Parts: sequence; C-alpha cells; structure tokens
Amino acid sequence: MKQPERINEQFESREYSFEEGVKESISRILDLLKNHGSVIVAVIGGSFDAGKTTVSSRLGRGLMENGTRIKWCGSIDTLEFKSEFPESGEVLILTAEDVYTRDSAIEVKAKKFGLPFSKIDLRVFVYRPDRAFEIREKRLADILIRNERAVDKKR
Repeated sequence: MKQPERINEQFESREYSFEEGVKESISRILDLLKNHGSVIVAVIGGSFDAGKTTVSSRLGRGLMENGTRIKWCGSIDTLEFKSEFPESGEVLILTAEDVYTRDSAIEVKAKKFGLPFSKIDLRVFVYRPDRAFEIREKRLADILIRNERAVDKKR
C-alpha cells in the first residue's frame, strides 16, 4: 500500500506539522480542562517508530510548563497506571493503536484494570509519511500530526 502525499483528506481533522500539532494539542487540552475536571489523551501511532513517545513527551512537558498535572499510562494495552484517576485538573496521557481508540474498547480496557474512565477526550494521531498504514476509521484523530522527522529506532 502506497502512502498518499497527504492523508488529511481521509480524516475529518486538519493535518499539522510536528511542532504545530504539539502546540494545537496542548491548546485543546487546556481548553478541555476548563470545561472538564480532567482530560484523557490518546497518542495514536500510524506505524512503529511514528513518534508516539516523542509526541507524548512533548505534550507532557508543554502541559507541565503551564502548571498542569500529568499522569502517564503508557500503552492502553497494559494500562500501567495504578493510582486513582481522574483528579480535577489532571491529564492522563496514554499511547494506543487505532483498534483501542473507540470509546467502547477503552471502557472495556479501563474496567478490566479497575480505572474510572470510559472515553478518550482527545485523540492525537501521529504518522510517518514514509510508511503506509491502514486507516480503519475516518474519525480516528482529533489532531493529525505528520511527523517528517521520524526515524527508525536502533533495535
């Protein structure tokens, strides 16, 4: 499968560069915090080495610079998160594959681990333009980040 030059026509969301996408994500999270007590953010990767960890780290750092409390979950597959959540004013950042981005799947996973949430408030999708991937749902991302700088990790 050949990756299209731009994939934003396949999504309902606007495509951003890496820096613009991180900035827009932080802005939306802060807006969500004004209206909700807490925010669940999923950073979703289009392929391996797409930049999920990098985006998550940048979001966390940017939010902490604004005085926002962050809790990290790691992958939705394991939900490596053991303290109580959500507390007012906190953001939970997790990484996910697209199969787990539907709220019904999130609710099942969270319930399995005894966590008190049932939906994702913001989905940030990051992809590499040099890697093809299958798009399963049009509404996969609220924010779409094209990560031109992603490189293969040494394994």
